[in-house]
Amino acid sequence: MKTEDNKTPFISLLFIIIFLSFSSSAYSASESVFASYKYTMGDNDTKNDAKRICFLEAKRLAIEKAGTYIESSTEIKNFNLTRDEIKTFAGAIVKVEIASEEIKFVGENQIIFMTVKADVDIGSFRERVKQIKSDRELEKKVIDQQRQLQGLEDNLKKLQQQLTTKNIDEVVTLRKERVEAFGKMDELEKVKFDIKSKAKTAIQNLERGMTPQEVIKFAGEPRSKVSHGSDLKYNYGNVWVVIESGVVSCIVKAEAFVDVRDCDGYKIINRNAIIK
Repeated sequence: MKTEDNKTPFISLLFIIIFLSFSSSAYSASESVFASYKYTMGDNDTKNDAKRICFLEAKRLAIEKAGTYIESSTEIKNFNLTRDEIKTFAGAIVKVEIASEEIKFVGENQIIFMTVKADVDIGSFRERVKQIKSDRELEKKVIDQQRQLQGLEDNLKKLQQQLTTKNIDEVVTLRKERVEAFGKMDELEKVKFDIKSKAKTAIQNLERGMTPQEVIKFAGEPRSKVSHGSDLKYNYGNVWVVIESGVVSCIVKAEAFVDVRDCDGYKIINRNAIIK
C-alpha cells in the first residue's frame, strides 16, 4: 500500500510535466507581430486615401515580419514550403488590423502615425495552407489574387510618386486612377473573404438530407461541381458536399476528397474525412 502511495505523486508530477510541455509548445506556436509606419500627407492626398496608403505600407511590413516568424517555425520547416510560398500564403491568410493611429502636425506637414498588428497561429496557418494546396483550383486562385494585389500596390506607389511631381491638370487623372486601384483592391479582398466564408457557411449551415436547391440557398453557388450519374459533389473551398439520391449524404474535407468515392466509401476507407 505504501508503494502505491509513493507512485501517486510521481504520476501526478509526470502528468503536470507533460501538460506544461504541451501547453508551452502550443503557446509558442502563436504570436502577435506589430509594425509601424508614418506617412506624410501631400497636397493631393485626401485624408482617407492617405490613411489607406499608410495602412498598406504598415501591413506590408507586418506581413514580412509574420513571414519571417512562420519561416522560423519547426512545424513549417517540416511542411516544406518555399520562402515565396510562405510570403504568398501569409499575405492571403494572416489578418492584419490597426492597433493604433494618430495624425499630428510636424512643422507644416500633417503626418499619420500608424501601428498594425498581425496575429499568427502556426497551427492554424499550416492547416489552412494544407487545405489550399489540396485544391489546385483554389491554390491557383489564391496565388493569382496575391499577384494582382501586389501589382495594384506597386501601381499605387508609382501613382503616389507621380502625384508629387505632376502639374494640376494631370493630378485629376492620377487621383482617379488611384481611386480605381483602391476599388479593385477592395473587390479582390471581398473575393478572398468569400472563399473563406463559403467553406465556413457550408460546415455550419448545411445538414444531411438537404436538397441541392437548399444547399445553394444556404451556402451560395459552389466553386466547382462534379457529377456521376444522378450524384453530385459541390465544392466550397476546403469542403465538398456529397449529394446522393437527390439529398446531402455527407460533407467531407477537401484534402481527402476523391471524386469517384461515395459516402459509404469514406466510411469504410477514411471515416475521418467526413465532417458531417
